[in-house]
Amino acid sequence: MKILLVNKYHYVTGGPESYMFNVMEKLEDLGHEVYPLCLDVEGNIKSEYSRYFIRSPYPGKKSHHAAGGGPLVAAKLFFRSIYSVEAARKAQQMISDYDIDVVYCLNIANYISPSVIHVGRKNGKRVLHRLSDYNLLCPQQYFFKNRQVCLECKGNLLRAIPDRCVKQSLAATVGRVISMKLHRLMKLYEQVDAFVCPSSFMRDQLVDMGFGEDKVHYLPSLVNVEKRLDEKDLRTERSFVLYLGRLSAEKGLDCLLDAMDMEGNESIPLVLAGAGPDYEALTEQAKGLKNRNIEFRGFVEREELDDLLRRSAFTVAPSIWHDNAPMSVFESLAAGKPIIATPLGGLRDQVGNEEAGLFAEPNDALSLGRAINRLWHDDALRATLSRGALNRFRTHFDPDMHMQALLKLMNA
Repeated sequence: MKILLVNKYHYVTGGPESYMFNVMEKLEDLGHEVYPLCLDVEGNIKSEYSRYFIRSPYPGKKSHHAAGGGPLVAAKLFFRSIYSVEAARKAQQMISDYDIDVVYCLNIANYISPSVIHVGRKNGKRVLHRLSDYNLLCPQQYFFKNRQVCLECKGNLLRAIPDRCVKQSLAATVGRVISMKLHRLMKLYEQVDAFVCPSSFMRDQLVDMGFGEDKVHYLPSLVNVEKRLDEKDLRTERSFVLYLGRLSAEKGLDCLLDAMDMEGNESIPLVLAGAGPDYEALTEQAKGLKNRNIEFRGFVEREELDDLLRRSAFTVAPSIWHDNAPMSVFESLAAGKPIIATPLGGLRDQVGNEEAGLFAEPNDALSLGRAINRLWHDDALRATLSRGALNRFRTHFDPDMHMQALLKLMNA
């Protein structure tokens, strides 16, 4: 099978890209041919297909953050987000040149647009779309407002405008709402044959909003495990607590720092591995804590990440939004590490009925701190949940299970 895999970036910057490279490797191992179509941006991993890559709206920059704001960039993104003619043309070229069978879209919002979906359908190809956020339902993409879960826009997108939900900007919010309404008017997403949802929560939200139940499929993310762990290899000693992921407001990390500073937790080491817009605010907050064992590692490469996971006592995912099954939690399960998480979004699927970790109330430092203290000091519980985490990964999230289900959708 020949698969056109469409995603914004061709380098690892988050969960969608980790998934992209994982699924490319697995598909190729199974004998399929995979052709990436991404933005042409600084930092991309080299590809023999880069001549097809789509011009960036911010030439010479790695991301829109590096390019900065400004009306010109904003205007380019607005028109591109509705329907990118260039992305459609490049997709058509690749479909024709390589006789593509399936178009698999990952993160295509704004910078690539659903024009690639339209081209795939026009050519009679099967089109799948994996959703890594709530982009089809929420202008701000996260169901998150004022540090709280928000589902107000599900019934009426216009509700986002008074609150300036997108970047706290009236213009950005209006633009986003207009593009979403135009997509619905043009029925672009109705041309998708199957939506791949990493969490059952996302599947339920799409079905609730009228997406056909037969088109929406819960399919947990793919984690490429080079060597499957055995129970005898589990490490459960007290070393440090680990957070893996983006440093941003919706991840609840200011609450985590407060939890690490409560009485009884002041000496427990915490390592945060990741980058993001809240880095400076969080490091500044950490300076004022009694707990002096908090370390910010920044973005870490694969080898260092694996080492941190292996040596950690357990991991934390204190999200205060409906986190859509973060890749870091799958990686924790695969490493046999218990997770302390909030019972929101896909985290419920991942941790299960607390057989792989503990739940803490969202945005509640006392609840989170108590869970951390309990798991840190209870060696027997930590060992039990370590085995539970590994078992949950094996029985619910094994990579082979993902590939079997994905290929079934591609071949349907």
